[in-house]
Amino acid sequence: MRFTDVLLSGLLTASTTSAHVIQPRRAPAVKASPARLAAAAPGECTFWAAPEPGDTCQTFADWWLVPLDRLRLMNPSLYCPSGNSPIFSGTEWCVEMPELPTTTKPATTSTSTTTSRGPTATSTAPSGPEPTQPNVTKDCKAWHKVVSGDGCQIIVDRYRTFTLSQFYSWNPDVGNTCAGLPLDTYVCVGVTGTPTSPPTTEPTDPTKPSPTQPNVTKDCKAWYKVVSGDGCQVIVDRYKTFTLSQFYSWNPDIGNTCAGLPLDTYVCVGVTGTPTTTQAPDPSKPTPTQPNVTKDCKAWYKVVSGDGCQVIVDRYKTFTLAQFYSWNPDVGNTCAGLPLDTYVCVGVSGTPTTTPVPTGTPTPSPTQPNVSKDCKAWYKVVSGDGCQIIVDRYRTFTLAQFYSWNPDIGNTCAGLPLDTYVCVGVTGTPTTPPVDPNKPSPTQPNVIKDCKAWYKVVRGDGCQSIVDRYKTFSLTQFYGWNPDVGNTCAGLPLDTYVCVGVTGTPTQPTPPKPTVTGTTPPTPVQSGVSKTCNKWYYVVSGDQCVAIASRFSITPANFFRWNPAVNTACSNLAVSVYVCVGST
Repeated sequence: MRFTDVLLSGLLTASTTSAHVIQPRRAPAVKASPARLAAAAPGECTFWAAPEPGDTCQTFADWWLVPLDRLRLMNPSLYCPSGNSPIFSGTEWCVEMPELPTTTKPATTSTSTTTSRGPTATSTAPSGPEPTQPNVTKDCKAWHKVVSGDGCQIIVDRYRTFTLSQFYSWNPDVGNTCAGLPLDTYVCVGVTGTPTSPPTTEPTDPTKPSPTQPNVTKDCKAWYKVVSGDGCQVIVDRYKTFTLSQFYSWNPDIGNTCAGLPLDTYVCVGVTGTPTTTQAPDPSKPTPTQPNVTKDCKAWYKVVSGDGCQVIVDRYKTFTLAQFYSWNPDVGNTCAGLPLDTYVCVGVSGTPTTTPVPTGTPTPSPTQPNVSKDCKAWYKVVSGDGCQIIVDRYRTFTLAQFYSWNPDIGNTCAGLPLDTYVCVGVTGTPTTPPVDPNKPSPTQPNVIKDCKAWYKVVRGDGCQSIVDRYKTFSLTQFYGWNPDVGNTCAGLPLDTYVCVGVTGTPTQPTPPKPTVTGTTPPTPVQSGVSKTCNKWYYVVSGDQCVAIASRFSITPANFFRWNPAVNTACSNLAVSVYVCVGST
């Protein structure tokens, strides 16, 4: 079954990188060659595929294991100002090209495309494509199929070979306000004498990166690529060499409310006369920080999951909550803006700049009446804590020890007191957790301590596919060993080790049928497999086409080329048969 990546925003943490959640795709790729009108030259492209409804530029590129920038270069007419931009499912795009295009090919009278930078218009015989509007100019030599999201100015900006007035004159049914622009219909984008490619001066500017917005100032001398979490004021604050008004004037497509700030796209951050580099960073200041943190900060703390403003204040005990808020005004006065994985100020001139070493003397307040008199380290209980959670956080004592130091809690944790200090160390208790030499890195924070076998998650994996690969544990067991994954697999982390075996569980996968080499096909074999195949893989339940390709270091395009009976949605991949994973 074919899958597509769905980005889980906001699940990034300091200890693990969120994976793409793999969801089933609904339909195979479109195969009609006329749908390739917008893509690269057929003679150069070696594999075509159509996106599915709902795909973005990034998810389509990820499915085919093609970098987004390369996808853009292989498809000059592909409009992908950011990875989140929609990609239109009615068109096949090039996903494999041995050599990227470097020259522009002349237009011909037959249907063709060019490899010039910018969108490619369809050149046809005088009759033109279908459908068109009734009164389109008879002299039209190039066509563009209107898709969702298009506008007249957008089309003009995309081609850059004609003006808006010319576009209206060639397409009179559109009107002079673009009210009649027809969806899924061809409009004229070139007549006799109209250039077939945009001017070469701007695209060949070696100082201009790609992609940028259409109307960015021509005098730009410095660029910045927008990333997740950016805002216009955030960018201005980062550079401190221009005002917000200047930033808007250099990047008019953003608008004056920052609504059009484009993700994964370069914006202008300096023109002639403006400093073209960010102010020299303060070597004593870590990154990232919030924009308005006090300039007099001398000590920093990186916020982690579970922190709160009072928790941080209680941890340092060298400043008050009011001081913390004043040094970190972006946090607000209710702690609503406390930023995960970001450094906040925990000390200024005259404030102690180091965390006090816990000594157990004096005893903090409040505590429970019967806490151990020998306590040397304390922890303030916050909402959501549990006794085992505290033990797991420190990993320097057992649950039994914790109960013995804090007898008022009881031996079921029923008496754990909120907003009260409990003992987490006595004389002789280690102050740092032990390092497990048999544990790989990275792993998720709350993976089971008894793990004996590990698996590194790769692109295309899913929880069920991992279970199906090992066949030594159930999906419920997998979730139990890896609680940060959740019970829907939403937190499965890419490039991170997950537990696939504990004490008493076989620590090796059930041996699968071996990969076979040689030109003689093993049995049973997928129908229609390539005659030149010399390497074979036995498909098991849970396998996915892209995961198989990734495992054998081949491209998805080659996998589908060598196994033509499998559609590019992977929805008809047969189980318990051999497929081709190598060819001469």
